[in-house]
Amino acid sequence: MIKCKEFQVKDKSVGLVIRRKYEPIESVLERVNAWIRSETIRVLNVATVSHCAWYQPEIPLPVIRVWYEE
Repeated sequence: MIKCKEFQVKDKSVGLVIRRKYEPIESVLERVNAWIRSETIRVLNVATVSHCAWYQPEIPLPVIRVWYEE
């Protein structure tokens, strides 16, 4: 069965701030690789997707999407 899993960039901001701080995409990729190593899957494709939140459309948050087969 083909499935996908998304890994989102984490917001690293503390409290109320004007400028948000986000996790670097390299850190997200480290989490992706750790997940792949821990699962018994066959990776079919990895893509970076840019999502726009409806409440903050000016900040597209990238997501790494992994398509895989169990």
